[in-house]
Amino acid sequence: MDKVSRISFEIRNKDEFKEMQSNIVQLVKSTNALESKVNTMIESAVEQGDCHLNQVAKHEKLLIKKIKAHSASLTDDINTATSEAKYQLGNVLDMCTDILSTSEQLYNGLDESNANDSELLIAFVKAKPVLESIADELNVAGRQTQIKQYRFKKCVDLETMLQTSKSFGTYEANVDDVHPSGLPDVPSSIVPQHLNDTGCYHI
Repeated sequence: MDKVSRISFEIRNKDEFKEMQSNIVQLVKSTNALESKVNTMIESAVEQGDCHLNQVAKHEKLLIKKIKAHSASLTDDINTATSEAKYQLGNVLDMCTDILSTSEQLYNGLDESNANDSELLIAFVKAKPVLESIADELNVAGRQTQIKQYRFKKCVDLETMLQTSKSFGTYEANVDDVHPSGLPDVPSSIVPQHLNDTGCYHI
């Protein structure tokens, strides 16, 4: 007991004891520094996440805007082609109406019950060139039904690109920004990440 008492009394002045105290204090400081560092990194990670989410949203809106612009252009082309076809075929319908009207007049002029022989002869002679003329008009009208045929063709390159999940973009670690293993330094501030493609920040 006397030996233990003597050693206990002398322990306060031993360098090993003081060194242990110093080590404990340094361990606490390092732990506090690491804790502070990690909390700052968490804030930075959340900030980066929000920034990158905004980048993805902007990229999505831009792509949708471009797709809608191309879709609107295609819609205009389709509407124009449809209007041209309707106009051309509408002219054919008008020609058919005129041909039917003229044919009815010719037929009525050849009605035997309402005319004598001389009148029928005159009507017959007059009707012959008119009939040939409207027959030619009918042939012209028939040819005008040959309108341009269209079809929508998807972009093969775009279809192929969309087969992979990377077609929209990727989220990859930048090796230069990865911290080495071990105790990180106490952060002084959050500094800008020198990358022009994101504009986000890192520790």
